[in-house]
Amino acid sequence: MTATMLGVSKAGKTTYILGAYAALVNGVHGCHLHTADPDVGMDLLRQLNDLRAGKPTPPTPDEPVRYDFVLTRNGTAERTAMDLTDFRGGAAFDTANGKESDTARLHRRLLDTDAIFIVLDSEHFQEPLTGIRLHEVRAATGADRFADMVSKALADREVAGRPAPPIAVVLTKSDLIDGRPGSTPRDRGQVAAEVRRLMPALFRPGVHTMIFPVSVTGLVTMPDGDSPAMIVDLLDVADPVVFAVGWFLGACQAEVGIERDDAVRAQLEVEAALADLMRKNPIVRWFQRHAIDNTRTLAGTWLDTAAALNDRWHELGTQCLEVLSRFYPGMGEAAANDAMGARRLRPDRHLRHLVAGGADDPRRDRLARLRSTGGSQRRPRA
Repeated sequence: MTATMLGVSKAGKTTYILGAYAALVNGVHGCHLHTADPDVGMDLLRQLNDLRAGKPTPPTPDEPVRYDFVLTRNGTAERTAMDLTDFRGGAAFDTANGKESDTARLHRRLLDTDAIFIVLDSEHFQEPLTGIRLHEVRAATGADRFADMVSKALADREVAGRPAPPIAVVLTKSDLIDGRPGSTPRDRGQVAAEVRRLMPALFRPGVHTMIFPVSVTGLVTMPDGDSPAMIVDLLDVADPVVFAVGWFLGACQAEVGIERDDAVRAQLEVEAALADLMRKNPIVRWFQRHAIDNTRTLAGTWLDTAAALNDRWHELGTQCLEVLSRFYPGMGEAAANDAMGARRLRPDRHLRHLVAGGADDPRRDRLARLRSTGGSQRRPRA
């Protein structure tokens, strides 16, 4: 799984990554994160300790910083490898000078990424987003540029028949607007409406976008009662990552559904060929007995493949539902699949079994499970 972060300089991208790591390494919502490389884990721990000591995080270097994480979930042996890459704030605003510039790589990555994180500084939402301030905040946050880049990526992916990635709008430093001491209290719903007004292109139909106010640090009052101090105080920092993983599981389910339906169609084609052979007269069938046996075996192989893919489809659907139900309360199984645009991804309703010679063939039970799901899913056209 790949995830790409967009945000201007000093928006809090690096600090957010440290906060998400600090939260998920200890487990949140049944999800646990660790680094694929222990040395990277030690570097993140060092930066996290620097942050706890009050040292500012260094700016993102010219070379994009890639973090390779592995996410595990309670109750399953599934492991999701995550490549989360942080580009410097200016990468989105430079011209692509050469194919290997970080700007060119950023554009290419958006075409293939499985999730997009757009980082906005809550500092810009301390006051209502009036008409006059709207354009100022768009310039300060890079909203217009990011909307242009994301819109191009979405259009190119649609032409290629690929689904849109989920988009997490991460409002960093939400301790500035959440009403805690020293902050400007803002209504959460009003801020969400302002984000939609700021970047309406992200909230189009067919794109799964969600707004996440998060904070890594916050002001607290020291024992003397007078001097405030900034400490690491994690608030909802894991949610964008868990949200992205949930929709990634949904995308994996869709891919498995297409493979499953392809296997069902292949089996039907082989069974039709077998039926043609069996309609021949007994003498011809005797001379073609080896071809008949091979065709029958091939049909059985496709049936087993379709049944295994169907089991995997249901497994991924269950995992996706478990992860996303936190963000979509009351989400039922049908709603989950409809929201994914998967159209239930079910195999052919009229699947017939022409392979087994006896009524006690165990594959009949697997066929019954396939029949019970009904429907079909076609591969999108390029």
